[in-house]
Amino acid sequence: MRRTGTAMRGYSLTEALVVVAIIGVISLVSIPNFMAMYRSMKIKGAVRQLTSDIRAARQEAVTRYRPVMVSFGTTAAEKHSYWIHLWNPTTSQWVQRKAAVLEPETTLANRTVYFTAIGFPDAMTPAGPGTDDRNEIIFESTGAVRNPPVNPTLRVRTDVNITKNEFILTVSPSGSVRVD
Repeated sequence: MRRTGTAMRGYSLTEALVVVAIIGVISLVSIPNFMAMYRSMKIKGAVRQLTSDIRAARQEAVTRYRPVMVSFGTTAAEKHSYWIHLWNPTTSQWVQRKAAVLEPETTLANRTVYFTAIGFPDAMTPAGPGTDDRNEIIFESTGAVRNPPVNPTLRVRTDVNITKNEFILTVSPSGSVRVD
């Protein structure tokens, strides 16, 4: 049998508006949560990379059988940066192996992850203007920390509003690294 009318197919305007409203409500709820998760992953990634670099510096000291130093920026312009130096016995000087920042993908003005308190003293004596006066961890060829401080912690913080905005790295006198 044949149909005698034309069947209407498709959605009405009301149905389309309901779907758009549902998508809007879901977006309103999920986008702020996604941004908080992104910011949280940013600081966790920075702490993970820093911890990995400190452990690699200790391993390099043991492997090369010579001291390795990790120094941390303390000034406003350097509070996002750290450096790894290898001792050169021939020249009796530290040679920079790596320079890194906690947030390499952003400009200095936009960096939100930084060092707040560094419990390691300045191991190098400044010899004059422009010389190093950063706080350092020096790993001996045994992997132990040279002149371990009383408070061997390093705090990494962000001012972004997230659940956990500060991580504390502890480096034991034997050289092991722990993150709290």
